[in-house]
Amino acid sequence: MLPDSEILEMVAHGDPLAATADALCRRVEQELPDVSCSLISVDASGHVHPVAGPSLPAEMCRAFDGLSIGPMVGACGTAIYTKQPVLAADIATDPRWTHYARLPLKYGLKACWSTPIVARDGTALGAFALYFHEVRAHTAREAEVVQECVEFFLDAMEREREDLAAPHYPRAANG
Repeated sequence: MLPDSEILEMVAHGDPLAATADALCRRVEQELPDVSCSLISVDASGHVHPVAGPSLPAEMCRAFDGLSIGPMVGACGTAIYTKQPVLAADIATDPRWTHYARLPLKYGLKACWSTPIVARDGTALGAFALYFHEVRAHTAREAEVVQECVEFFLDAMEREREDLAAPHYPRAANG
C-alpha cells in the first residue's frame, strides 16, 4: 500500500492537498526510483496548475502552470481533456508534445504517462503523471502504483473541493 501511515495521518489531520501530494509523490519516487512524478489540478476554466512534483524542474512547473487543457497539450493536458490515460513513450516524437517538449527534454525527461483524475460526477479534477528518463512505456508495477495513487488523489481532491464549496461561518464571540 503506497499511501503509508504517515500520508494517511496527513489526510486525517486535514493537511493541505499540496503537502499530502508532495509526500505521496516522494514516496512513489522512492518506490520507483527511475521515475519523477507530479500531480496537477485543473481549474473551472480549464487551466492546469501544479500541485506537487518534488523532483521536477521548477522551470518546467512554472512554464506549464496556467496552460489550457486540450487534445494536443502534452500528456497531462490531453489526459485531462479526454479523461483518458495518455502515454507519450517518446516525448521528442509525440505530436501532443510538439509545442511543449523543449523543457522536459532539456532536463532528460524522455517519456510521460499521465492518468486523469475524474470525480464521481464526471468532472476532471487533474492528472497524476510519471515521467521517465528513457524512451519507454510504463511497467505493470508502475501501473499498480498509479492506480493506487489516482484513487487516493481522487478522494483527497474531492474532499478539498467539498471543503472549498462548503459555507464557512465566523465563530460567535464568547459573550
